[in-house]
Amino acid sequence: MTDIIASNSLTLAPAKWEFSCDLEVDFQSDRKANIVCSSLAVDKELQPDKVKREMSVSDGKLSVYARNPVQC
Repeated sequence: MTDIIASNSLTLAPAKWEFSCDLEVDFQSDRKANIVCSSLAVDKELQPDKVKREMSVSDGKLSVYARNPVQC
């Protein structure tokens, strides 16, 4: 079974907003996690000026961190 852990935060402020999301999926093997990471890496963000995504694999887990760049 694959374990999924996610958290996110949203802060509203006048004329700007911040969003971040941490997602961790335990594939229980680096090989499986790397296959998924490679598959997702080819999908570029549709609006790269609005979302930044970082992915990594460690100990059989795929970690994804997504955030919006802070705009003043």
